[in-house]
Amino acid sequence: MGGLDELNAAFDAFETFTKGLQEGRCSVDMDLAAAAAREVTTGKQHPYIQRDEEGDPVAFVPPRKLTNEQLAAARVLLADPRQTITGVAKVLGVSRGVLYEEVPEVNGRYARLRAAAQQTET
Repeated sequence: MGGLDELNAAFDAFETFTKGLQEGRCSVDMDLAAAAAREVTTGKQHPYIQRDEEGDPVAFVPPRKLTNEQLAAARVLLADPRQTITGVAKVLGVSRGVLYEEVPEVNGRYARLRAAAQQTET
């Protein structure tokens, strides 16, 4: 396929894609789009792109920041109301932000602990 044929094929694919967006038949994962664009510009495969059988990008999957063991330890430690998020993060060797990202139950933890303490006082 020559240069003009490739350009026409790319235009047709783009046109089909934009029609799909307009009609609500598809959506765009902007992280995946940015990573795929970086692949095209650098010529190197992005490590976070998950591919289908044909090698086409289908999902952007960044690596988890906690191992399964760390995640389990975080949950055990955070079940103790005397533990702080900062303390648990230090024990695990990660930042507090990683705990907020990787352990969903951390969000709102202090509010739940306060509410539980108020219920036991009354």
